[in-house]
Amino acid sequence: MVNTNHERGLYFQPKELLRLVDSLFEAHEDLSLVLMGGLAAQEIYGRGSSRRSTNDVDVIAENRSDAEEFVRRLQKYGYQTFYNNKLDKYSVFGTTKDGRYLHIDIYPGKIGEYSSNCIDFERIQEYGNIRVISPEDLIGIKLYAYIVAERGKYKHLIDIYTILYHQSSKLDLDYLFNMPLACVSEITGANKRELLRIICYDNQKLLNIFPRRERAEIRKRCEEIIAYYDEKSR
Repeated sequence: MVNTNHERGLYFQPKELLRLVDSLFEAHEDLSLVLMGGLAAQEIYGRGSSRRSTNDVDVIAENRSDAEEFVRRLQKYGYQTFYNNKLDKYSVFGTTKDGRYLHIDIYPGKIGEYSSNCIDFERIQEYGNIRVISPEDLIGIKLYAYIVAERGKYKHLIDIYTILYHQSSKLDLDYLFNMPLACVSEITGANKRELLRIICYDNQKLLNIFPRRERAEIRKRCEEIIAYYDEKSR
């Protein structure tokens, strides 16, 4: 039985949390679960860089029925669940047998106005037993979250910078422009170039959490992406 009362500070370390997610995905491999969020950005695409702390797990299911089934199964493990009607997401939380707090947010096929139609599930990558959203789609989701968030928004830019630094040579920029950025543009009304400027220049002070060499590489990558977009748009 899971204890739903927890003490602050008794959290999983990122790599331990990733191993737990791996076991959960393996146990529920029949469900269309996909990891996204800070754990994917920092531990998988950021190669364990941990430029910010993340103690929760963000999962999107390709359809609502799989999201609801995953929640039901976790309830049977003894976890508490909560449905946020405003955000249309499920939260699962509780303390594991070893006394550490676990919090999983589960999105039923969309994140706010960012629908599953904005995500190419054929581009999903595998990390052990974990199916993880593509870095390009994660950038789109993080950019959308940064723009609409009322609080805690800057973590999303940090995650984007982490992806840009560690995955720069692997990003499919044409896909990024034509799918994730197009979706964010449609939702927010900002054009794609404005969105690129938000990513690259909206809060340069955040780059100070990165070492100097990484800051320089992130700035360089941003300039290259904007230049590439301008060239493709002519």
